[in-house]
Amino acid sequence: MWAFGSNGNGELGRTANLTANPSPTRVLGLSAAIGISADGHHSLVLLANHTVVAFGPNLWGQLGTATNSGTATPTAPTPVAGLANATAMAGGNEHSLVVRADGSVVTFGHNLRGQLGFTADAIAHPAITQVIASGIGQPPSFAPVVPARLLDTRPTGSTIDGIDDGGNVRDADTITAVQVVGRGGVPIDATTVALNVTVTGAQGTGYITVYPCGNPQPNASNLNYQAGSTIANAVIAKVGVGGSVCVYTSAATQLIVDVNAYYRDSTAFGSLVPARLLDTRPDSPTVDGLYENLGPLEANEVTQLSVAGRAGVPANATAIALNVTVNQAQAPGYITAFPCGSPQPNASNVNFEAGSTIPNAVVVKIGVAGNVCFFASAATQLIVDVNAYFRDSSSSASLVPARLLDSRPGASTIDGVSAAIGLRPADSVTELAVTGRGGVPGGATAVILNITVTGPQGNAFVTVFPCGSTRPNASNINYAAGTTIANLVVAKVGDDGKVCLYTLAATHLIADVNAYYS
Repeated sequence: MWAFGSNGNGELGRTANLTANPSPTRVLGLSAAIGISADGHHSLVLLANHTVVAFGPNLWGQLGTATNSGTATPTAPTPVAGLANATAMAGGNEHSLVVRADGSVVTFGHNLRGQLGFTADAIAHPAITQVIASGIGQPPSFAPVVPARLLDTRPTGSTIDGIDDGGNVRDADTITAVQVVGRGGVPIDATTVALNVTVTGAQGTGYITVYPCGNPQPNASNLNYQAGSTIANAVIAKVGVGGSVCVYTSAATQLIVDVNAYYRDSTAFGSLVPARLLDTRPDSPTVDGLYENLGPLEANEVTQLSVAGRAGVPANATAIALNVTVNQAQAPGYITAFPCGSPQPNASNVNFEAGSTIPNAVVVKIGVAGNVCFFASAATQLIVDVNAYFRDSSSSASLVPARLLDSRPGASTIDGVSAAIGLRPADSVTELAVTGRGGVPGGATAVILNITVTGPQGNAFVTVFPCGSTRPNASNINYAAGTTIANLVVAKVGDDGKVCLYTLAATHLIADVNAYYS
């Protein structure tokens, strides 16, 4: 950035003087600038990392430093405190406005005439303030992002911004804090993130617990793994202290974390510290003493679980985000979660082998009497933890699960589309139409899917991303030859109402839809 002209208030980024400065002079310490605002007596610069730097007088806090100088003394180029994901900005005489990637607006500076977007006063407002009035810049309660890698501990691992990459194996009985806000498109005021957490190169049998940093580690789990395994699971995680989520590893392993979406707590969504609602194993407690020590679920039977009014879930919640774990399965089978009172759908959430312990995230509509039903095709112990709840709104709704894709011979879908389309080739992309099907409206911007891999011909992974976008460095399901494994995916909808599924090795694919956002 280069500046020239009047510098009586330090608006050229150097020592103030009242003389003309007709020769362009480089503003020291600034690089990768992609936008400027030179209105009024101060200057704003938008950088390529979507932060904003300001300089000039800060009498009214118009530089966004969270403090004001109380004088017109020029201030050197300084980052606007706590601001990320900026896409545009403008400066008035004594105030500043910034637009963020999600369409929300923040302001800071002088508000004598209400120029900050709230009741006028003559007070300095040096910290960024959300503009809510009349819905202008009202941030969404949910927004999907193109998947982005936030953590990769493998020696050659890389992340979206070079942070938390190429580290070391996570030791047994340790906690790893992962910064999530301000990265990968997640704004600083996000309260919850939808992640995909992958364990690889595990050195023993163990489990992962993801929870908000600053809270005690809860009695819950998100991922169970065996020595040498590579396995992933979706996690809807409340953001904790410092904008971070904490990941506990009970046995040493490499960790990979990708972000797919973020939430702000609102009337339509509430995040929770994980809590156990059901545990059928002997001597295994739940958060309130209910639904514990019940014994294994019987084959081909349905078990009802009360969820509303427990562990912070309000009575008027319409859907719930769960982590469902199968343990000590007595035969190969699957679990279907669905709203009690509705017919059992042609869908599945967890697929398992005899003796296995395997989890999957589940977003399920709450049925009659505040209950969720679980069908087990084979006898097994079952563990259920809650992570968040939803209320249906004009922009989102939970659905009775519906099958949108099944590539297996003779298979069927809710409407006959994308049925029996054959083995998905290696290194190929399958386009899946999601809008206008299974209750998903045409204007949906994101969907919650359960993706199942079955009959794969090699060891590989699936990446789900919005069609029309470049395939990201991220994954959703990791699979071994011959296995059947599922994972929940919060997927941004792309061109023509489609999501794309990349398969590294040839495999059959199944996709069920559970909810949508618009």
